[in-house]
Amino acid sequence: NFPPNSQAYDIVGQELTDGFSKAGLGFGCTYRENLPLWRIDYVWFKGLLASTCLVQNSGLSDHKAVRAILRLR
Repeated sequence: NFPPNSQAYDIVGQELTDGFSKAGLGFGCTYRENLPLWRIDYVWFKGLLASTCLVQNSGLSDHKAVRAILRLR
């Protein structure tokens, strides 16, 4: 739960790849579900390629869900 311009994002991003930054379209805002203004939820991975990454309503949280399709290199 941190924005892409944060120190935490930079630290995690040194070891892992943010799926939305590689394969997402638009802003990717995930918080709050009813009026998303912040991108604070991610699919992080290492050693894979992201084909698609998108944000969608979850109905189960106050955050939108992030879904990624990953494939082997």
